Amino acid sequence: MTKLLSYPALKIILEFLDPIKRFHITARSASMQRFEKSIPIRVMSLFTNSNCLCLDYMAVSSSATGEIDFRLRGKSYLIRSWVRSIPLKLPIKEITRKMNNLYLGRRKNFYSASVIFADPFLQLSLPENFKVLTKGVETFGNLFEEYIPIIDTRSFPLKYLGAKLTEPAHLSHPALRSLEKLDVEEGFNGMLQLIEEKTPCKYVNFCSDTVPTEDILNLLRKWQKIGKEVGTTFEFVDYEEDPEFSKFPRLMETFSQYKNKKYNKTSESPFFIIPIAGVASNICVFNDDEEQQIIIKIVIHITRRSASLRRIDKSIPIRVEDLSISHSFLYLDDEGIITEPEMNFYLTGRQSYVAKCVTLGGPSRDITFPPDFKIITKELISEMRYFVKFLPIIDQSSFPLRRLLTEIEEPAQLDHPVLRSVDELEIETGFDGMVQYINENIKSKTVIFAHEVPADDFLTLIKNWMKNGKELGTTYKFFDFEASDRDSLMWKLKKNFSKFENERSVSLPQGKKSSNMMRLLNLLFLSYQLIRQLLVLIIHITARSASMQPFEKSIPIRVMSLSIGSITLCLDDMLVFLNETGGIEFRSIDELYDEKRNWIRPIPLELPTEERARKMNNFYLGRRPNVYSASVVFRDPFLKLSVPEDFKVLTKEIETYGNFSEEYLQILDPRSFPLETRGRTLSVNTKLIEPAHLNHPAIRSLEKLEVQEGFDGMLQFIDEKTPCKHLTFQSDVVPTEDILNLLRRWEKNGKEVGTMFNIMDYDEEPEMSKMPQLMETFSEFKNKKYSQNPDSPFLIIPIANAASNISVFKDDETGHIIIEVVSTRQHKREGSEINSNESKKAKET
Repeated sequence: MTKLLSYPALKIILEFLDPIKRFHITARSASMQRFEKSIPIRVMSLFTNSNCLCLDYMAVSSSATGEIDFRLRGKSYLIRSWVRSIPLKLPIKEITRKMNNLYLGRRKNFYSASVIFADPFLQLSLPENFKVLTKGVETFGNLFEEYIPIIDTRSFPLKYLGAKLTEPAHLSHPALRSLEKLDVEEGFNGMLQLIEEKTPCKYVNFCSDTVPTEDILNLLRKWQKIGKEVGTTFEFVDYEEDPEFSKFPRLMETFSQYKNKKYNKTSESPFFIIPIAGVASNICVFNDDEEQQIIIKIVIHITRRSASLRRIDKSIPIRVEDLSISHSFLYLDDEGIITEPEMNFYLTGRQSYVAKCVTLGGPSRDITFPPDFKIITKELISEMRYFVKFLPIIDQSSFPLRRLLTEIEEPAQLDHPVLRSVDELEIETGFDGMVQYINENIKSKTVIFAHEVPADDFLTLIKNWMKNGKELGTTYKFFDFEASDRDSLMWKLKKNFSKFENERSVSLPQGKKSSNMMRLLNLLFLSYQLIRQLLVLIIHITARSASMQPFEKSIPIRVMSLSIGSITLCLDDMLVFLNETGGIEFRSIDELYDEKRNWIRPIPLELPTEERARKMNNFYLGRRPNVYSASVVFRDPFLKLSVPEDFKVLTKEIETYGNFSEEYLQILDPRSFPLETRGRTLSVNTKLIEPAHLNHPAIRSLEKLEVQEGFDGMLQFIDEKTPCKHLTFQSDVVPTEDILNLLRRWEKNGKEVGTMFNIMDYDEEPEMSKMPQLMETFSEFKNKKYSQNPDSPFLIIPIANAASNISVFKDDETGHIIIEVVSTRQHKREGSEINSNESKKAKET
């Protein structure tokens, strides 16, 4: 039976699921709602105004009658609509706010190809801290700067912007200087000239009739005289129905001599073709009657229609991605030319072609190239020919080549200097013994054999590399003919090198059932590296196969979390525990209330609880030389844990549930210490009841320590003698006076940047809370820009003679006071205000 995916495993599927279907699915699952907000959401378009939200083809709007209207639209028609009533009588703005919170709130990553803000920013009831990552923004006639706070900083540089520009200063905004397309919805006098001179955007559309005709005429005269980059396009609105306001008659009068004689009254045909002095490009002016637009575009000359321009055009190199030439056709990227006159026009008399990849040759007769014809490239494909005959047309600047595909008929052809210096060599056909010859004489690190290679040559190459070695990164690729198993290179490779089989593969008798089981087991073990939910399935499979059990224990087992108690064992999302009736109960943590995934196995023998726990742990953990877990939780004192003899676990995080951690060190794999040499951080959650506990080597090498229970004077002792930079007190074991002394000591003597102490505070009971006394003692250091969120420090205390500060935060959710040493540069980046008049020394520093 196929194993169903757990809800957390659906995260990767939900991220790329159609957003509308995703909302409907998660709305009906309480389990999914817990993590759905943390998964990035991707839409093609986001539209929002004061009472409406549109995500792709779904529109949700609120009304003053207390209803929410849902509409699903196709490309040009309404698919479905329905209404939901809200029982509470709320203002329309409050309904909209709740609606937006449901779809947009508490999402860390919201991606949209384009965003439309249809109302001023203050009228949008968007969730707090909402950010959208996009490359296109339209503001419906509003100023762009209003919406910058809700645009993710990763969005810049933007590709498209539609906004109102009411003064020249708006053009200086960095976002406008990196655009590919700009739509100006409202402008100012002289705007056209400023945009043309100061904005590098090549595509500008003026959506309203705000550009005077004289400005357009001056623009054309300027471009005609000094030129403009090819591809530049300016579009202007023109009201042709009213001759008094239409711009086009004036353009016809001024540039009548440049009227296109072949104008066919279509939007693709230019009305004017104005040549630019001294360059091979034109200004094309189009008249789009349907859109009522004048389009001015800089294009390449159609040089075949002008003998004088052809001389200029031939001297300019043509740049393409792919160039393919044979005796009967020519391909420039996706454009194909198949007639001989056309080919002569594109090839004869040209200075050079610059192409990323060039394909020459073919199955028919040889190609005749014009005299002095040259190609500059880094990738040459010589189809069905030895490449040397094409070298006369390859420019010398192309060498050494990055890639070469050719035929090889004899060893002497491999001695050519061009072939010996290529990075990647691909061979269409070859000769006997070619693999060995290339291995010994060719320096190319990547060689592709696109033909069938004898198996003996293939095996000899591997034996040679095993004996003599080969440069790191060398890659040989072979075509493997798999008409039958015995004809394939892979079959012969396995037969001759079986002793080097991957350690995760196993050898079983070749009976039909055993062979199938071996394939299944290999599949499970390989899949486990990607989907750890298969762990329990693997254990259950091996429990039913006597042939698998001898080697299954020798295979490393990897989990994200391991939790051990006196009668419980938890491996990732599987919980196994002893129940009151004497049986063993299995449960899935993610689906605790799904009866299909919860079951009980009775134990026939009446055994003591400790013996049953020992057998349970031996089955899952016993005789395993390698158990890896990202974190380990010990839920009971060590003496109450029935762990197998010689059991060891390699981990980087320990939690001891109020017990001292030294008890459990004996079952930690020695390879875990010292963790600093592995670039990892050990996190220990433990109880410290005397100063001697802090002198243990395992504690002194920590970067993160969580203390569940402590002793008097512990805070000062840890600060002075323990190098740990991250300390958390999970209970109220630190007196307020110790915290004040700590702050005074750091203020005077300083502390390493990055040090963070988290101290529990009961703010629900003012008599026991520590925060009021901290506020009273250090009131002069209160942050003037404190914004009442966990990321904003309440106090910023400067450290004498150091470029760092002590930041004091209050986390209402966890009930912790967070004391962190940060650099002054970080405060400037985050926008916190440092009181400059409190510390003269800090100010001077």
